[in-house]
Amino acid sequence: MNNRFDETTRTVVVQMTRKDGMSYFNIGQPKEQDELSLSDIRMVLAGAIALTIKSSDNDAKAMREVIEYLEREFVDVDSFNDHKVTVKQ
Repeated sequence: MNNRFDETTRTVVVQMTRKDGMSYFNIGQPKEQDELSLSDIRMVLAGAIALTIKSSDNDAKAMREVIEYLEREFVDVDSFNDHKVTVKQ
């Protein structure tokens, strides 16, 4: 994140819905705040993941679970080239 966020709180909202054995995520932010870029949102979520790993009883196991989840989501790094993101404004 850049310096325009110093001393300012920003909110990222994550909603998860489980349906038919699948998890669906909706990530957003309040309309009344300055808009965060996708990069900023990734940094917020990565920081949250890091905190949950550090707060767990077994850091190594928690880290392994996160990495395994990401590997399942993106079986091949090259698949990122075809992945499309829809950003609602």
